[in-house]
Parts: sequence; C-alpha cells; structure tokens
Amino acid sequence: MYVKDKILLLSTTASAIPNNLAVNIMKRKKTADCLAVIHQSFINIVPVKDYEMETRNISCTDTQLKNRAVITQVMWCMLGNEHILITTSTIGLQIFDCEGLTCKFSHPCYDGPENKECFARGLTTTGDFLCVGNSAGCIRVFVMLEDGEIAFVDRKLRHREAVTDLASNGNQVVSADESGCVYLWTLTGEELIQWGELPIYEWSCTSVKIWQDLIVTAYGSGHIRLFSANRDTSSVALLVEVGAHARWINSLDIAPDQGLILTVSEDTFAKVWQIKKGEPTIIIHDFSAHIKDSVLVGGKFLNSEGSEFCVSSYDSKIIHCFTKSP
Repeated sequence: MYVKDKILLLSTTASAIPNNLAVNIMKRKKTADCLAVIHQSFINIVPVKDYEMETRNISCTDTQLKNRAVITQVMWCMLGNEHILITTSTIGLQIFDCEGLTCKFSHPCYDGPENKECFARGLTTTGDFLCVGNSAGCIRVFVMLEDGEIAFVDRKLRHREAVTDLASNGNQVVSADESGCVYLWTLTGEELIQWGELPIYEWSCTSVKIWQDLIVTAYGSGHIRLFSANRDTSSVALLVEVGAHARWINSLDIAPDQGLILTVSEDTFAKVWQIKKGEPTIIIHDFSAHIKDSVLVGGKFLNSEGSEFCVSSYDSKIIHCFTKSP
C-alpha cells in the first residue's frame, strides 16, 4: 500500500507529451536524487531528496539557427562509463553532461522530405550503445568510443509511423510506434537486426519496457500487455492482457528488483501492478491513486525496489510523490 508523500514544485508546467518525467538514479545511491519534466523547449530539473540542490531549467536550442526546439523526451543514463543527460527534440538528438550544462554531442536524426518537420523520439542505452528513434520511423545506433567520442553505427528504417518508445536489455532491443507496431531487434555491435514483432492491436503503443525475459507494453486503448519472446526460436506469446485504464496510458515504468509496473493515464489514475511469474504468469493490481482533475503524462519509480514513485500532470507545476507505508 502506498500513501501520499511530498509534493514537488516545478518552475513551469508539464507539456502534454507521453513519458514526460525522467529520474536521475545514481548507481551508488540506488535512488533518484532529481527528476526532469519537459515544458516545450525547457527541461525542469527538480531535486527529489537533496534540498540543497537548486531547481533549474535547461533550454534546448539550435545553436546555429538560434531556434528553440520542442523537446519530446529526456533521459539520464549510463553510456559507457559516463553518466549523461540525453534529450530528443525537433532539432534531433543532444547529449549533455549529467548536470545538463555542456552539450557534448548532437545529431539531427533527420529523415524525410525537406518540407516536412521531423523530430527525434525514443531512447535506450545498452553498454556503450545508444539507440534513437524519430518521427519517420527510423532508428539510429551510436556508440561511445574509448576516448569518449560518439560515433554513428547503424540506421534502420522499419516503422511506418513515428517511433514512440525504445527499450533494451543486454543486446535485445524493442521499438514501438504510433500505429501500435512493436519490433524486436538484436544489437550485434555492428548493426541492429530485426528478428520478430508483436501482434498489432490498432492503438498506439505509447510505452514499452523489458523485464527479465518479458516485454511489457502500454497502449492508447488503456491496455497493458505482457509478452514472452524467445530469440532462439523466433517465437512471441501473449501471456497477460489487462484493461488497466479507461483512457490513454501516457507512461509505463518498471521497478526491476520487484517486478512492479507503474502506469499513468489521461483518466486521472496512477496504478501499480505486480508481475507474478509462474504457470501461468499473471499481473495483480496492487494500488491506485486518483489525482483529481489531472491528465497524467509521466510516472517513474524513484528506486529499483519500487517503494516510491512520482507522477506529473499536463498544465500543472505539481509533482505528486507516493511512498510505501510501513
């Protein structure tokens, strides 16, 4: 059972984009020390526990054209041995230092006709490799070299609609798009090779995660689905389907140590679910929180055990935090 904890205050409101909340979990602490929420061309960074840390904004601009970008995703992660902050936007991919002070690398990630706007969206890292999606349905792979430089590795155009989310576990990568297509890939180190795909359910797949040998997907229909996937036999099986929400699911997160799922939706509810592996594997509803008059656009666990989580709401400066009761 979770209870309401503190409320965090952003300097600007959250934009109406899916997966609009990221947390910076330091390995040595195993818990989030700050979070990020997107407002148009700005990233709000707010401390979670270290109240001596200042709240700040990072602006995303095209340094040559001086145009403000519309940010689509932000993520803290390890790439190689470096802890970095990555953004995707209408000007492509940007990689910053962990504090967001210095831009270390940028790439337009552009595909398509010149008169059509293109944006990057969808991020995942595995080891030294970074995968980035875009609105043309293309996925690019970059690698961090030993000297810290970023190099291009591969480009695959498989999706026919805009990429919504990416996830990875080891050398296995999953990509999802606005039409509901979800493709399964293996990253060899030299290229991205597709080996399978999930069934299509006629709704946008808004968020995807990999937990152990399972794939968890969330959809605009309000459903979450759990799949098993076997690369050796190229087989995919639907294990569980849950009508989790009455409206569009905007974000899904996993607490890997406990197999907990967090979903947030336009229906004003944040819900926690428990994966129980066995014969059969099931998903159990664990907790619901109603955030009155809110369109929830982001949700993240604050640690790998899933004992705390927070959610963001469209057009609101408030971040609601929850913690497990003793």
